[in-house]
Amino acid sequence: MCQMAEQNRMDFVDCQGAMYESKGPQSKKDFQRYEQTGSGSRWYVANERDLPDHKELDFDRFHFGLGIRDPIQRSMSHWNHVSGDPMNKKSRDRERLPLDFAKWCLKFEDNFITRRLCGSDCKDVPKGKITQKHVDAVKDLLQRFEVLWVLEDAYLSKRLLSSVLGWNHEVLHRNKINKGSSAYESLWDGVPEELKDQIALHHWADYQIYLFSRERLRELVDLRGRYTGAYSDCQDKCCGHCSPFL
Repeated sequence: MCQMAEQNRMDFVDCQGAMYESKGPQSKKDFQRYEQTGSGSRWYVANERDLPDHKELDFDRFHFGLGIRDPIQRSMSHWNHVSGDPMNKKSRDRERLPLDFAKWCLKFEDNFITRRLCGSDCKDVPKGKITQKHVDAVKDLLQRFEVLWVLEDAYLSKRLLSSVLGWNHEVLHRNKINKGSSAYESLWDGVPEELKDQIALHHWADYQIYLFSRERLRELVDLRGRYTGAYSDCQDKCCGHCSPFL
């Protein structure tokens, strides 16, 4: 996403995670950086950390969006990152972590995506205590987001991104998305059967948010008259690619 922001000539790109393009400064620190780029500039600011209180989000000056993927694939990617992926120079010493993905996953905090989006309301929620109330609050928040980037729905996501932010669709199209799904499915095949249900339950809230995001993406694209191409006749909420882990 950061690469695509740079290719679309954003005036200021600050990349750390889930995306939004700003229409103005969000804090005093941001304002100082904003002044340096000029009042007519376009920003792309990303964040992988917890969202603040939802009431503090400035929807008047920012286009908010979310990048999301299949929750268990996200956990597998996270595992690869921290367990010594040779492609990741900053990865931790593998000996400090369980060598088994399933053991690591179940020891790690549950419903990672939901917790990040829930933000301050979930900061002190113990493991296993995320409730439907938290999930519904995140769904209400996502109803206000203008952009949803679903990795497994890259075609529709690019269409929406182009429509909302005016990014060049051809530039977006040239950026290939490597899902790595076959490698993750192979890793999943190695998980003992008795642990697969536990891992799915570990992500129960995240899967609600993920499926909601896919449905909402199609609604947003449909509202903008872009529901065309390979997905024009889609009736299934998982059209094109359903999770192999459910």
